[in-house]
Amino acid sequence: MAHLLHVSIEKNLRRIFVVLPYTNIIDQNVEKLRDALTLPGENPHDVVVAHHHRALSETQKAANKYKEKNEDEDNVDLRHFAFQWQAPIIVTTAVQFFETLSVNKTSILRKLHQVPNSAIMIDEAHAAIPIYLWRQHWLWLQKLIRNWNCYWVLASGSLCKFWESHHIVECDKQTFVKAPSLVTDKALDGRLKQFNNQRLSIRSYSKIDPKPFAPEALCDWIQVQPGPRLVVFNTVFAAAKIADMLRNKIQENKMDINRKKKPNNAYCIYQQRSVLSTVPGSLNKSNKT
Repeated sequence: MAHLLHVSIEKNLRRIFVVLPYTNIIDQNVEKLRDALTLPGENPHDVVVAHHHRALSETQKAANKYKEKNEDEDNVDLRHFAFQWQAPIIVTTAVQFFETLSVNKTSILRKLHQVPNSAIMIDEAHAAIPIYLWRQHWLWLQKLIRNWNCYWVLASGSLCKFWESHHIVECDKQTFVKAPSLVTDKALDGRLKQFNNQRLSIRSYSKIDPKPFAPEALCDWIQVQPGPRLVVFNTVFAAAKIADMLRNKIQENKMDINRKKKPNNAYCIYQQRSVLSTVPGSLNKSNKT
């Protein structure tokens, strides 16, 4: 966000779009951005807005709560800031953003004119849309840069340079827009890559014991691994089963693995919000893994 703000000032851009993959991530980011960017006397819901399928009711609830604390202000409906993209900073989903570029419905196209002269960051860019759609969307992206004075940032923890593959996008040497790295210092880039290679280590149980193993053996193996652990399963049921076993095997003061605090897509929308609200407090406990 610091880079986007700097570029917006330098290029005199109108607004900033932050395009994120999931609605729960949007809610968390919007809260942090409002805390960081709202100046004294400003309504945070005027500065940073969230636009996704649940934003209608949530934005109006926030507006009513703000009005209760500021009774001397006019009663304004803040929903238009979100749904017409009128705020200076808009946080939305990849579905909402790319649909606005491609759809032929008047109700959605009503906000398209807010995109020119903006800074746009696509988080998890490699997976923001299906790979076969990037050929057309990359052409639109280049037109937004050349004709609409937009500035793009493609962000991801595992970003591949898909735009350099002629199998994915149309690589016309005369009109192709390059995507340079934000890190121009080669020494710094080398240190960052070295740190990233050492930051995570992947351990495979099958390499230790190629024979089939029981869930109890997997739980025992997980417990003896050092540091924070992320275990990947191919089904929600398997993850829930192992989480339940670990909770029963490990004392509360050593590791807090409570399946009620593990958000996943099996929860209903109202349950996800309740579960996610407990995560920051859990992360701040230094004695938890």
